[in-house]
Amino acid sequence: MSDPYPYRDRLGAAAPAQGDDVHSLPFQPILLGRPGFMHGGAIAGFLAIVCDAKAQAVGGGHDPATTNMNFLRGGRERDTFATAEIRARTSRLLVVEASAWQESPDKPIAMMSRTYLRR
Repeated sequence: MSDPYPYRDRLGAAAPAQGDDVHSLPFQPILLGRPGFMHGGAIAGFLAIVCDAKAQAVGGGHDPATTNMNFLRGGRERDTFATAEIRARTSRLLVVEASAWQESPDKPIAMMSRTYLRR
C-alpha cells in the first residue's frame, strides 16, 4: 500500500505516536525560505497534511474542497508542531482546523481551515 501522505516524507514530518494528536516537523535546512525563517509553503504543506490526517481519521471518503491559510508570525529555524480539530461535520461536509506552533501552542505561527466534501 502506498503512503497516503508522500509529501510528509519529503518534508521530514513525523506522524503522531499512537494515541497522540501532535504532529511534528523537525527543522532541517531544506525548509528554509528567507534567511532565518521557514518557507511558507513548507508550513502550509505541513498543515495540509495534518488536516488531511484528521479527515482520514474520522472515516475518510472526503476530498479537499477549500483551504484557508493564515500566517500569524514567522516560523524560525526550530522544530514545528501541529494539531487539528473537527470544527463542523454534516453528512456531506467536514471542516478541519489546524494550528502550528514552535514555542507554545498558545503562540501559533500559522493556522489552516480546510473544508472537505464527501465523495
